[in-house]
Formats: sequence, C-alpha cells, structure tokens
Amino acid sequence: MAGRNLLTVFNVSTIVEAMAEIRRRCNNNNEINTTIIPDFGGSMIGDCIDGLNLSGIAAPVSGTAPGNLTNTGGYRGSELRVWLEGPDGNLAGSTFGTALNTRLGGSYLYTINKRHSRKGESEWDNYSVWLPTEIEVKGYQTYGDELNYVNTNVQFPIYSFSVVYHIKRWNNNRQWWWLHTPYNSNVYSFCAVSYDGNVTGARHNNSSGCGGVSPLSAW
Repeated sequence: MAGRNLLTVFNVSTIVEAMAEIRRRCNNNNEINTTIIPDFGGSMIGDCIDGLNLSGIAAPVSGTAPGNLTNTGGYRGSELRVWLEGPDGNLAGSTFGTALNTRLGGSYLYTINKRHSRKGESEWDNYSVWLPTEIEVKGYQTYGDELNYVNTNVQFPIYSFSVVYHIKRWNNNRQWWWLHTPYNSNVYSFCAVSYDGNVTGARHNNSSGCGGVSPLSAW
C-alpha cells in the first residue's frame, strides 16, 4: 500500500505547515496531552511529504558516487557521504542536507550516533542523512560487509512492510540505487538495490559508478 501525502493527512496546504505539525507531534510539549509522549495517531508507515522540490541542488563535482574508486573507507570515507551530510555526519559542509533543511522550512534534521561497517571493521559515527545499509533495507546480511552491531543496524519497518518501497524511480523509470554497505568480496564495490526492488540478492557496483540514492534521515 502506497503512503499518503502528509499535507492531506494533516489537512494543511504547505510543506512548512506539515513539518511544523510533525515537530509538534514529536515534542508533545503539553500541546496534545499531558503525557509528553510523542503522538502519531492517524499516521501510517509510508506516509510522506509529497511535492518537495529538490531540483537545483548541485550534484557532486566529480559525478561519482560513492566515489574515491574503492570501498576501503566504506560509506564514511566516500564523496557521497560528504555531499549528503558532511564529512562528520552533522550536516556541516554538506550540500544536500543543508539544502533539504532549507526546503523543509527549518532545522528539522538532527544527528544520531550509530555503529556501521567501514570495510573489515565497525565504528561508531554520526549520521544525519545517510544511505541505508543492506540490513536496514533487507533485514539481514548477504553480500555486504555489514553485521548487526548492538541493535544500531536493524531493518526499518517501511522496507519490511512492502516491496513497493524498495523500488525507486527517476522520470518514472525504475533505477538501481546505492546502499551504505561495502561489498565484502572485493575493494571496488558497494551493495545496491536493483531495478525490480528485489534485494534478496543485493547487487553491487564499482564505487566509481553513478547511481541513484534514497537516503534516510533523522527527524
């Protein structure tokens, strides 16, 4: 089942209003009730902000993604990470994350700490707008160098809910898209999701190639 437009769900007319309502529900600072517990009543997995204009955000200069020709440093050491969320994962120096905040109408993205692979080892690091890992999409490891570390790397409900969310399109054509996870059998490739959204056997591509992205973010 496809998600609904949150502008319709919240009965508002602008993205700025929808984001303000999301923040109100997250905070619940005695605005909804006295429990001070986030309240997402009436919303569903897959509901989204529809109509967000991301045109005009400059692509990485080199045109490569994840970039740097090898997967040795993992996603953390890639050009794509710098473009999405900055070299330290806190949006400082990022292109996409900074522009996304502006289009949402405020500083809605925040930084969380997670433990992920950097090829052959794992480390804690900051993330704000990151590529999903093989496990976050599939629920388990196959070809990737990405184990489940202390429950910071688990499948997101939206990807377990329906395969429709595995399929990404550009100009209405299905596209393959990058994952966070380095391929475990060579130093050149990263895992990716194929055109049909079937991630039972994650495909992988040379890290210098150009592919689509479907980043996750912390709100």
